[in-house]
Amino acid sequence: EHLAETNGQLAEKATASANLASKLTGMLRSKEKAMDALASEKRAVDAEKEELMAARAALDAQLQEQRQRLLEWRSAIAHLLASARFQDEASAEDAAVLRNILTQIESETGPAEERLADRGEKF
Repeated sequence: EHLAETNGQLAEKATASANLASKLTGMLRSKEKAMDALASEKRAVDAEKEELMAARAALDAQLQEQRQRLLEWRSAIAHLLASARFQDEASAEDAAVLRNILTQIESETGPAEERLADRGEKF
């Protein structure tokens, strides 16, 4: 009788252990699935980050090209305003228009350099 009781207790413990092992296995599988999902999400985020970095590089290059064109226009207008022929032939209105354009270009190129310098970047 004692042996049967002990066998019954052992059977209950074995069943409880098997149930616990099953639960733990299920939890482990769930954890692995969650880890896989996180890894997949991280890969997606990393890919998006790379795309954004490439887009930023393209925009930075475009900005540099535009800035270079502005600097070329600024130089050309400054030379034109300083030329003797322009000073002889241009009206005061023409000169004022060009000076206004030159001022606008300088306002576009100057603050951009200052903003980038504030961020520690260079043109």
